[in-house]
Amino acid sequence: MLDWFRRDPISKLQRRYLSKLEEAREMQRGGDAILAAILYDEADDLACKLELLRTEQRAAGV
Repeated sequence: MLDWFRRDPISKLQRRYLSKLEEAREMQRGGDAILAAILYDEADDLACKLELLRTEQRAAGV
């Protein structure tokens, strides 16, 4: 009944992913390659989770 109030987990994860990529890019430009690599790795993990959610949503037919 109140489905329109529920947040979309895919869009939330997408925002976190893009934010992490932007943060990693800024660290790399600032010269901190080690922290940038860690942040890029975290962004990659988020991308994998995002793809899994999209696949599950497609399989559910939503």
